[in-house]
Amino acid sequence: MRWLDTHVHVSDTAPDGSSRGDILPDLLAVLDRDEADLHFVVSCDSPAVGRMRTDVDWLERGNRFLQDLCTRSGGRLYGACLVSPQFPEESMRVLRLAAEEWGFVQYGEVLVDVVEAGLTRPEVMTSVEQATGYGLPIHVHVSTNYETGIGHMAQLLALAQALPHARYLVAHAIGGRMSDYYIDQLAPRLARGENFWVEIRDFNNIAALSRALREIGSERLVAGTDWTNRVGPPYLPYGVLFDVPDNTSPMGRRQIRSVEDVPYTPSVAALVGFLEEAGATAAQIERIGWRNAAELYGLDWEKA
Repeated sequence: MRWLDTHVHVSDTAPDGSSRGDILPDLLAVLDRDEADLHFVVSCDSPAVGRMRTDVDWLERGNRFLQDLCTRSGGRLYGACLVSPQFPEESMRVLRLAAEEWGFVQYGEVLVDVVEAGLTRPEVMTSVEQATGYGLPIHVHVSTNYETGIGHMAQLLALAQALPHARYLVAHAIGGRMSDYYIDQLAPRLARGENFWVEIRDFNNIAALSRALREIGSERLVAGTDWTNRVGPPYLPYGVLFDVPDNTSPMGRRQIRSVEDVPYTPSVAALVGFLEEAGATAAQIERIGWRNAAELYGLDWEKA
């Protein structure tokens, strides 16, 4: 089974601040452990993301880190370019490098502070226009929390109204607590032919998955699980949940720290099983698993 995840964050710095050195062998080990032909679109994670917001030199540094991983991955990793509206000139230069020379396939994930400050600001729209000119889809964070998700979606919709020709990939929209709201907002717009593609994060939310299949349709759904390498090495297997319900937690959720926290065996096969349980056909699973994303990125995987 071929599988392409559009939403993976990686870092060569451990949560305690220590250097991990070259993370590629341990990252490829995650792909190798899965029985599927697994590919990732990778973007930066903390602490690089924070540094890219405040230090102009980190824009190129962070994206070059991804470029190096992708180049050495043998075609198994693809880059997503993160830039910062705080540094518009350097953002333009780095985005040009990423698109023209490094072969990156995605813009963003446009992160929460940028979303909340407003996506229709001139410096943001100029950057989105540049990325769209390079053919890159615009990957936009929308929160999985009620407190912030409505505002995030409003910002995304405002940007899409201002720049309707851009193609928007809605990060981790399906599977979390905001799934029904996001489907309510996106399904009628997709029916009108608007340019949205929608990520599935928690595949085990069968109710949300079934509704997304019915109302959004399999041709605009992609696998985008928000996997990270924060735990390890060895890193957690692909297919882990982002978090799980926990009545003892103030947020009602807890972060996954081990495979034992996941109520199924994490793998592409498990995610395929959830799609089947939600009623997806083999052809629909192929579209969601890789075909939609490959078409969105312009990857000629038919000949691969």
